[in-house]
Amino acid sequence: IVLVPATATAPERFAVNADLRILEPPERASLDRLVAVGYAFRELESFVRRENEAGALAAVGAETLGPRRGHGGSLYRRALASGVADVLTDYESAILKLEQDILRGIVPALPAALESALSEFSLVLPSLWAVIEPV
Repeated sequence: IVLVPATATAPERFAVNADLRILEPPERASLDRLVAVGYAFRELESFVRRENEAGALAAVGAETLGPRRGHGGSLYRRALASGVADVLTDYESAILKLEQDILRGIVPALPAALESALSEFSLVLPSLWAVIEPV
């Protein structure tokens, strides 16, 4: 996985290394889309963790100064983080089910099959991160 710099038409993103010549273009495209979902998950999980920490510190009267944080954390931000955490829990459950299905031989471990199994999150997680990132 490599970081692809932003261009005039596309933002900075992660992608499968172009040096992996064993992948066909459709497989590479599927994996690139899965990497984007994984990146969004990681960033959303980080947001939830930061907001939970800010809320815990605010509950004991400590101030939480730092990037993207206010004094004591915002109730609205914590509520948003709670909703995001619910979506992330659903994603984690889908990943666990997919892993079990692959191990049982129900779903093939092919990029297109993985992408299909996680299709409901391929729009939700990156879109959610795009909305939350400026917050």
